[in-house]
Amino acid sequence: VLEHFEKRKYGVSDSYLLRYKDEEGKQYAVRVNSSPIFDNHGNFKGVLAVITDVSELTELSEKLASARKMESLVRIAGGIAHDFNNVLTVITGNVDLIMNKISPDDPIYTYLEQINKAAWRAAELTKMMLTFSRRQLANPMVLELNTEIQKLIPKLKELIGEKIKLKTDFSENPLNVYIDREHLETVVVNVVANSVDAMPEGGILKIKTEHVDSPTPLRNPYFDVPPGEYALLSIEDTGTGMTNEVKEHIFEPFYTTKGIGRGTGLGLSTVYGIIKQAKGFIDVKSELNKGTTFDIFLPIVSKDKK
Repeated sequence: VLEHFEKRKYGVSDSYLLRYKDEEGKQYAVRVNSSPIFDNHGNFKGVLAVITDVSELTELSEKLASARKMESLVRIAGGIAHDFNNVLTVITGNVDLIMNKISPDDPIYTYLEQINKAAWRAAELTKMMLTFSRRQLANPMVLELNTEIQKLIPKLKELIGEKIKLKTDFSENPLNVYIDREHLETVVVNVVANSVDAMPEGGILKIKTEHVDSPTPLRNPYFDVPPGEYALLSIEDTGTGMTNEVKEHIFEPFYTTKGIGRGTGLGLSTVYGIIKQAKGFIDVKSELNKGTTFDIFLPIVSKDKK
């Protein structure tokens, strides 16, 4: 900074942004406006610097940029998926017609089956993209979150295998949320699958639910959760964790750190779309080699909501 100020002796005013961390690791951003000071004879005497804390403004700007980026991706993914779905409908429809007109013993029948299977796999990917873009029709209803998660436990145990220990901590209070049951299962399964991939040698997976009544906005790197009552679903693992760069992209469609053939990059983007469609919020906390926690906030609703 002093070297930068030294250059002001040549009569140049400047404005620039500085970032730093305090001893506790909290990040700050300051705007420095500096101008040279000269005496009546034109001799350089020093620098006048005004330093303004712009941490909050910078954070808000970054959140806005991130939100705009995600919304752009949502629109692009939705448009592509919608048109692609129309093409797939024609393909599967014609394949079905041909298969109905020939014998299963015909050698061509086997090829048609392969085409049909591939088309349906593509249709599933398209469905995920439509969900991410919030164009997929949903059938939301009032669900008690603890009950729904408990129903999924057998399926989750099958998914995580024997190397990973599952721990649960359910809220004592009922947590009524308004979401499509199939979508809720998709959210939980995709997040848990992500945790399983992060623990190839085993570890601990913890699923926790709790009631959150926040009178003020909850701050996080992606957005502020408005004041209100929420059912918080936390899924925590002791896996490899993520770098900051990976965290910035994890909800983008087709972004994946997995090898070729091991993932489509649509799992977490689908989760993002579902949570947004349910008027909820999702946050991720992670450090490299220190595990990851996904916090999912869903608004609390009354039992008679329609």
